Amino acid sequence: MSVLNEILEGVRTDLAARQREVPLERLKEMAKRAPSPRDAVAAISGQDVAVIAEVKRASPAKGKMASIADPAALACDYEAGGASIISVLTEPRHFEGSLEDLAVVRKRVAVPVLRKDFIISSYQLWEARAHGADMVLLIVAALEQNALVSLVERAVSIGLVPLVEVHTDAEVVRAPRPDDPQPCPQDRRVRDPGPARPVRLRRRGRGRRAGGGKPGHRQGPSLGGG
Repeated sequence: MSVLNEILEGVRTDLAARQREVPLERLKEMAKRAPSPRDAVAAISGQDVAVIAEVKRASPAKGKMASIADPAALACDYEAGGASIISVLTEPRHFEGSLEDLAVVRKRVAVPVLRKDFIISSYQLWEARAHGADMVLLIVAALEQNALVSLVERAVSIGLVPLVEVHTDAEVVRAPRPDDPQPCPQDRRVRDPGPARPVRLRRRGRGRRAGGGKPGHRQGPSLGGG
């Protein structure tokens, strides 16, 4: 079993448990009461370099990376250092993250916050919004095409900006464009369909930084790799 498939197996198990504990309708009510989404697109536009700084304790490739007893304090340090967006890992088994981390970070920083996880269900999108996320990661390699398109559409509809992660040219082809969520191998420009839209970040090094100006696609190491 690949690392990605092993992670996804755990994600499905944990997701099923949370769905039993918190019904979808309750999550939707929580999302309605959450603070309004911040403009993640504006946060990474119009700069020479826009940095997405990450709160991450561990990874399958590197093991334990940092204890991070106070994720909100770390996020505040990132913001003070000029980070445009704070990415918060919420996958618990391999990355030691949580939705609680996401919520406390969102309360303490003024910049947009990204939920970084292995999103496979619209339930997780509602979780993200309910805990204050402004942006959500969607990994093309982890999703069938119909699911990918559906999750992009659902994310936009509830006020989240989907950040679509790709690693190969084939995945770039599969990545939906914002105004027509179908695979588009030629036209990769971002055109604004409304207040929230999928963003593809231009390749820079190994994908750790987001280029300013017109966003391109995000192409970098997977969550399982670092």
